[in-house]
Amino acid sequence: MCSRAAAMVRRRDTGRQFQIVSYQNCPRPPMDDALYEGCKTALYVVTKDGTRLRGADAMLFALRATGWNWVVPFQYPPLVWPARLVYALVARNRGFISKAFFGGVACGLENRYPEVD
Repeated sequence: MCSRAAAMVRRRDTGRQFQIVSYQNCPRPPMDDALYEGCKTALYVVTKDGTRLRGADAMLFALRATGWNWVVPFQYPPLVWPARLVYALVARNRGFISKAFFGGVACGLENRYPEVD
């Protein structure tokens, strides 16, 4: 599931705005001990100015940056609250969801940026 979401963002990121890596292989900096622990349970985006976005906020940021402008209302209250709740439920159950719907691969993220198909 995580790998498919990363692949989707990579395909849509034609301007190469994002460097997508697994947290286990992220260079230091920007990785530090606190970010490493947080990445065990949620997606993070570290922006160019160093802002750290977590979970649903990170996913919504990435979607909007890659052209999914319909997500803009979900980045602000009150719509961001249910988005965060849904993200948390999916993240807690990602192992089950990956097995049930994605062939069991939850986090097979490769640490390269393939060419856009």
